[in-house]
Amino acid sequence: MVGSWRFIIIQAAVLILWIIVNAGSKGERWDPYPFILLNLMPSFQAACAAPIIMMSQNRQASIDRADARNDHLVGSKLRQPALSHKLVRVYHRYLPWP
Repeated sequence: MVGSWRFIIIQAAVLILWIIVNAGSKGERWDPYPFILLNLMPSFQAACAAPIIMMSQNRQASIDRADARNDHLVGSKLRQPALSHKLVRVYHRYLPWP
């Protein structure tokens, strides 16, 4: 859910609601103007999400490496017969049969 549009919209709505309610209240404010507590919440969320994102990127990189290796093996096996046919044609063209 972290990083999805749903999460981003909900987080933005909570932050905007926090600012409106806290800045607009006439009585006791639980988080005065510089909004230190409000800044702490996204910072904590980012600190928790960063390792998860890094693990996800590492896993995707290993999957991409395996796919590239497999594509290379398949491509080299497909090129091998074509190359051997070309060599045979060149051989027959320039070197006559005895």
